[in-house]
Amino acid sequence: MPATPGLFDAVPRLPMMSTARAEAELGWQPRHDAAYTLNEFFIGLRSGAGGGTAPLAPDDQRAHEFATGVGRRP
Repeated sequence: MPATPGLFDAVPRLPMMSTARAEAELGWQPRHDAAYTLNEFFIGLRSGAGGGTAPLAPDDQRAHEFATGVGRRP
């Protein structure tokens, strides 16, 4: 789904969440830090990567949606 510029403007205002409780009660530790995660996210955006579900389909599988206007607002 194409993102509007407003979506990107909203990202810096998202609340930060603490993982302290998960760490204390479950012994959970993150596998990747924020810098690594953001870097992977941007690499995926640039390459048009996707996943196994329709909303996350790679860009090359979404050409029909763009051509037919699927998801366009009236």
